[in-house]
Amino acid sequence: MAVSRAPSPPLLATAALAALLAGCGDDLPGPGGGDAAPDGDLVIEGLSGPVTVHFDEHGVLHARCESEADCFMVEGYFHAAHRFVQMDIRRRLGRGRLSRLAGPVTLPTDMRWRQMMATTDGDSLAERLLASADERTRAALEAYSAGVNAWLADLAAGENGAVLADEYSFDIIDASAVQDDWEPLDSIACVLPLLDGLTNHSGAEILAGQVYGALEPAVARDLFGLRPASPSAILPAAGGGNARAARRARGPAATLRARMAAARPLLERALRRMPGASLDWNGRGSNNWVVGPERGGGAALLANDPHLALSNPAIWYLVHLDARSAGGDGLHVAGSSFPGLPGIILGHNDDIAWGATTTVFDATDVYLETLNEDRTAVIRDGKEIPLVAVEQTFEVSLQAPSTQTFYYVPGHGPLVAIDEESGTGLSVRWTGQDADSDINFFLALASAGSVEEARAALENVTTVGQNFVVIDRDGHIGWFPYNRLPTRPWASAELPPWLPLPGDGSAEWGEPIPYSELPQAMDPPAGFIATANNDMTGALADGDPTDDGYPFMQSFVDIGYRHQRIVDLLDATEQHDLASMQAIQADVRSLVGEAVAPEVVEALDGEELEPAGQAVVDALAAWDYQCPTGLAASDPDAPPAEDAAELASARGCAAFHVLWPHLRELTFGDELDAADVDEQPLPSALVFALTAPGELSRTYWDDVST
Repeated sequence: MAVSRAPSPPLLATAALAALLAGCGDDLPGPGGGDAAPDGDLVIEGLSGPVTVHFDEHGVLHARCESEADCFMVEGYFHAAHRFVQMDIRRRLGRGRLSRLAGPVTLPTDMRWRQMMATTDGDSLAERLLASADERTRAALEAYSAGVNAWLADLAAGENGAVLADEYSFDIIDASAVQDDWEPLDSIACVLPLLDGLTNHSGAEILAGQVYGALEPAVARDLFGLRPASPSAILPAAGGGNARAARRARGPAATLRARMAAARPLLERALRRMPGASLDWNGRGSNNWVVGPERGGGAALLANDPHLALSNPAIWYLVHLDARSAGGDGLHVAGSSFPGLPGIILGHNDDIAWGATTTVFDATDVYLETLNEDRTAVIRDGKEIPLVAVEQTFEVSLQAPSTQTFYYVPGHGPLVAIDEESGTGLSVRWTGQDADSDINFFLALASAGSVEEARAALENVTTVGQNFVVIDRDGHIGWFPYNRLPTRPWASAELPPWLPLPGDGSAEWGEPIPYSELPQAMDPPAGFIATANNDMTGALADGDPTDDGYPFMQSFVDIGYRHQRIVDLLDATEQHDLASMQAIQADVRSLVGEAVAPEVVEALDGEELEPAGQAVVDALAAWDYQCPTGLAASDPDAPPAEDAAELASARGCAAFHVLWPHLRELTFGDELDAADVDEQPLPSALVFALTAPGELSRTYWDDVST
């Protein structure tokens, strides 16, 4: 699609929009497609020069512009053309305005998000972030908004094939709300739910408090302790091995259990507002690694798999924005964009490439507050701290507006639950409440020309919670898990930050940990760096991250086997290239299966089993711990593969993954049922029970109910 300047201020697309979309049409993710696009010119009000746009055979948007602002405007237009439902839901969710579109059914959701996406005093977090945007970022947000609004104008006028997606046809939807103009605040609101999901783990800490209050201290440590099954850690692995000896941490003190048990009604009330809370990161994580030129055939290499959710439409939208080749001095980037935001989140420019995985930093604390007699203040350091009341009004389709008052504990955050009978409340402290410069890192990182410049750009991050890995053309590699984490000098086994804390002033946040003191690396001796949501420093190897001299940073991390496998494969090859990096990404070996399956087979050796049970044992005994599909092609309906070894691998893998959750439930379910705990134990508990039972306080091969 060639685009040229019209005599009037709007920019004119001189090729047919239908021709643009005909090649990808239905292949484009999300709403949109070429069937309704007319022949003719596409006019976007406010563009400053000619823009050339096309979609390649993979449906990737390519835009060549004379200015950065023009590229962002075009990106906004096509994001809206293909993903407006996704963008609209994102902005309304982040701003607590779904009910303006969907009516009273979403009002509880709006109330939760409006309350949580705020500072500790109840001010709008989105507005705080926008106020902190630098001049370049604000200009990008304005240009992007203009592009989105150009599509909304086409929608209103019935031009250029702009139509509402089927999702807006439901009876509960107020279609008039869809016409709300896009503004920079909407772009910031779009990313707030993602940041919340990546860094706000208050639900997990509330759930942990419930579990630790119900179980005997030793059992709580065994089943829900912090020690990962694999000790593979980012820094020790990159430096040549984990030197820290594993040792078992003490269980929580009886007084700690009593405090959690007393708060159980309050914790349960809070959890009802946080569906999906879980302590288990296994299977939900992400991977990345970088290889230096000495092991990368003379060039630095980067691989990244962000995982996230498998949604339809997808989370990402692939773009190539070139504001340089046509004579400008703006960005030239390609990668994964996030519909709702200008630019890209993950990808590369002419000089660097970057990827990200979740750090699993502990960026939240939950406080058990003691309220005064009239419930207007909390007691801290023996003094009454008045609650801040913030009244919010919600527009609701099909009914009158609704007004709700939210309460905030100064210095702690929103009061998410109150137990009137006991005079207690629960508040949530999250680093996101103090976020400010985060929105600036997108363009700063995309403009960096070296790993060192990327590191400086990432100092804008306060609450993204990502392991950023970066490579540059000079062969440098780096890892920068930058986040504004608080110091917690009081952190200990008796006052663990991963459980609800007393709000009496004994567990207040200190100054943030300086970024220079966070775990990180540049050009390490090992020649590579890998991250996989795992223990960064080995501080969790004994189950207690408060006793190693490091500032407390992580609690419930991944089981550790994904990182271990990546490191094993990186170490196994002296010289890596594109093919070897892709082979690691496509690796299907199960290290947890390799650790556990032989123990299961040995335990059942000689036992008389039903035929179905014996078939499972036989499949596990023959398993080589690989997990191929066992199909002749990628189509799920394809016939079985002809290779007998591949079929045996597929059978063994399937048997293990079906057996695993049942074995975990049957091993520990009786203890959990006796304590009225619904949460499943962490995967590490079963690994230790089968492979290192001496690491647990007792044997679990019994039934406590008999």
